[in-house]
Amino acid sequence: MPKNIHLDPEYQKKYRSQKEHINRQKQYKQTLKEKKKKLLFESIGDCCSFCGSRQNLELDHINPKVGGHHKTRGHRGMNTSVGHIEKQLELNNLRWLCYKCHKEHSKNQLNAAWNYFINLPLDKQEELLLQYETPRQNYETL
Repeated sequence: MPKNIHLDPEYQKKYRSQKEHINRQKQYKQTLKEKKKKLLFESIGDCCSFCGSRQNLELDHINPKVGGHHKTRGHRGMNTSVGHIEKQLELNNLRWLCYKCHKEHSKNQLNAAWNYFINLPLDKQEELLLQYETPRQNYETL
């Protein structure tokens, strides 16, 4: 069976470092980013839902649990697929917030969650903590 040269790691390394390939990738990413922005601006407007600002806009998932939202560091809406954006728009789950409003809103959400948690009976608190517990390393075996 003939070897496919395009799957060869050396060929890939050489090809991906070529300026033509790099420029094509940059152009593709820029086009995709513009397509997402256009889709969002046409669907949910071009200003902060709270204060009306048009600067430093960030995409906010109204309910992060709806429709398979994945948390991404530095998430500004442009790191997600067009399909995810379209699904979230169908669910009416996206809005623009400026940086300041988004930060304030997130702080308020955390405070509300904390107040809810501390007012639960201790057994319910323990139940919740067990649901979100991360596995601990057993340091005795190291």
